[in-house]
Amino acid sequence: MNSNQIKPLFICGCMRTGTTILQRILCSSKDLGNMKGECVWITYQLNTFQTLSDQFPSKLGDYFKNEQEYEDYTKKV
Repeated sequence: MNSNQIKPLFICGCMRTGTTILQRILCSSKDLGNMKGECVWITYQLNTFQTLSDQFPSKLGDYFKNEQEYEDYTKKV
């Protein structure tokens, strides 16, 4: 499969709406290949983002006054 054929699929929903069973069905398909790895990868990325966003003041507080100043800086770069 070339990169033109790869299309991301995000499964989102409230609890108890069937998203887990849908994810398990899709990940069990042999046709999806690497999706099993993607299931683990996206969970890791989301957990990392949450952890880092909770730690923003202690990690970037020495460099920026607040999150808005940081966002303004990243827009310039």
